[in-house]
Amino acid sequence: MKKTKIALGVVIALGVVWTGTAWYTGKQIEANMGQLVDGANQQIAQYLPDSHLVLTQQDFRRGIFSSHVQLVLQGGSNATQDDPLAPGQKVIFSETIDHGPFPLSQLKHLNLVPAAASVHSELVNNDTVKGLFSLSNGQSPVSAETRLGYDKSSDTTFDVTALNYTDNTGKISAQPSVFTLAADGQQNNIRFSANVGDVAAQFKNDSNLPVDMTIAGLDFSGDTHLSPEGLRLGSQKLTLKSLSTAVNAQPVLSVSGVNMNSDFDNKAGKTGGKINYVIDKVQLKQQTLGSAALTVSLNNFDTASVKQFYDNYNAVVKQNLADIASGQQDDPQAMQQSVNETILQNLPLILKGAPEFSVDSLTLKNEKGESRFSLKADFNDPSTVTTAPQSLGQVADGYMKNLNATLSVNMPMAQQLLSIIGQSQGYSIEDAGKLASQQIQGLSAMGQMFHLATVKGDDIVSALQYSQGDVTVNGQKMPLEQFIQQYVPADAATGE
Repeated sequence: MKKTKIALGVVIALGVVWTGTAWYTGKQIEANMGQLVDGANQQIAQYLPDSHLVLTQQDFRRGIFSSHVQLVLQGGSNATQDDPLAPGQKVIFSETIDHGPFPLSQLKHLNLVPAAASVHSELVNNDTVKGLFSLSNGQSPVSAETRLGYDKSSDTTFDVTALNYTDNTGKISAQPSVFTLAADGQQNNIRFSANVGDVAAQFKNDSNLPVDMTIAGLDFSGDTHLSPEGLRLGSQKLTLKSLSTAVNAQPVLSVSGVNMNSDFDNKAGKTGGKINYVIDKVQLKQQTLGSAALTVSLNNFDTASVKQFYDNYNAVVKQNLADIASGQQDDPQAMQQSVNETILQNLPLILKGAPEFSVDSLTLKNEKGESRFSLKADFNDPSTVTTAPQSLGQVADGYMKNLNATLSVNMPMAQQLLSIIGQSQGYSIEDAGKLASQQIQGLSAMGQMFHLATVKGDDIVSALQYSQGDVTVNGQKMPLEQFIQQYVPADAATGE
């Protein structure tokens, strides 16, 4: 009996502590809600400076174990009809906040790790977003579950419902998707993932023929962190099961088995990493073109300089977007020119510390053979050049230390590829095969005539090296000036 009373007393005590802690947490949430909204507005001002968007809160109702509030995103006092949200338009989010230390919504999922709060978010249907609700059969098209830690960390899962849209031009449907985003309290380490539902679209092309497009099995994820210099690095992965198109019910292009992986890190102020791409199969009108794979490596990039390059580039892009929003700029060529100029002006930042870049392997393969390309470029740091260059070779040496490139084109592989492309353009199998054979023979003869390539068995091979002002093409060495005069068209050399 005494043990029963003791156990009951413990349960009551725990209940009192839980209730008191939950009540206190709810009070703290209410007291800090204004600060959270201010922080969100600061983020909007930083990343969307010309959107004129403002976030506010309304209708906060605090309970013991949960609270409710609405967050309202709308145009500010200077908003115009051209802004994302025109005056009078509002996007409202309904937030249900379960208080810690053991939020009720987390307990339902048997998550017993203490948390400051758990937040359920849904979009509220109104005139501004009623079009989105029509896509999701009247349900909130997006909902989110967020777990907030006492250390200010967050872990959010976004659920996007099945969406369907139809008008007189066609229709599109998307299966449910799930996105996740998790960050530590300092926003240093961030993880994200996406499982995108299959998408199917039907529409008419310029010839008024029905087009069908499907995307299946699209997933991507990443795990990133900030380096001491403030550059975000880490690993990312993308996979795509298939992408296919058909015109008038006849298959046109199909891509399957797409994989992309990248992994970059910072060591002792230097950034390096690898990028890998793989495509298992490409088909054109149900004929297999082949597969492709690419591996790229970057090493010894000065992290602080790369961060500065990124900041300078991003500033120009943001300014172009701001000019578009304000109506001060609508010339795409002028904007592209400003971006190009920024890249050239900041090129010494990228090359600081003499980095290395390489295409470790680029392969195209089909049942007849495999073609390959590789390149390795070792750069010089332009800031270390102290004397004025006296020749074109010395100018190049200010940027380039060594360059090695090799290309091997397998003739049977290339001939089959060109034959399939010819057939897709309306040629018969026989005529496409003859035309492809002529093109490959012409490529081989031209390469040998100009000493740009040699033939080794079934492969057309070309090799190029650059070092200390000299270029070597298939064993033939010459000064850079002679190479340009002999092989580079005049308009390409002058940029005209």
